[in-house]
Amino acid sequence: MSRNKDTHVRERSGLAITHSVEQFDGKLEQFMSLARPGQRIYASAEPRDVPKAIRAFKMAQLDADYDADSTAFYRNIEARWASALMQPSHAVKGEKLWLIDCDTDAETTLARAALDEFYDQDFVYDYASKTGTHILTKPFNLTKCLPTFQNLIHKNALMLWAC
Repeated sequence: MSRNKDTHVRERSGLAITHSVEQFDGKLEQFMSLARPGQRIYASAEPRDVPKAIRAFKMAQLDADYDADSTAFYRNIEARWASALMQPSHAVKGEKLWLIDCDTDAETTLARAALDEFYDQDFVYDYASKTGTHILTKPFNLTKCLPTFQNLIHKNALMLWAC
């Protein structure tokens, strides 16, 4: 925890690395129970290439030996590991996901129908967002999408929960 001298607000952060949908759901539930109003929870939906992340982590560790404070790396080691995992180049090849951001019931209905009927896509994961629903799915050919549907698609599946 850190304390901001100007506003006297305490900031909290937590980190969890999960290895299955069940673990992810459990950690999300835990974070939601701890969250205060106005706090946000961020998550990446794509699996990570652990050997690539290990290499980046080791390189950062060696680089830290030459920093003015070479022990700073180790005081924040969990965040350093998460950073190595989260580098875009460390996503598992062929496991890309897109996030479809639906802010209304009509958009959610449109997205589900379009995925089912026109794009032959199974939902990977969906969850309630602050204003609607987020649907995660595998990429597909965007050239055939209706413009209204294209506007809902985010090619980087960073998930966000606002409490």
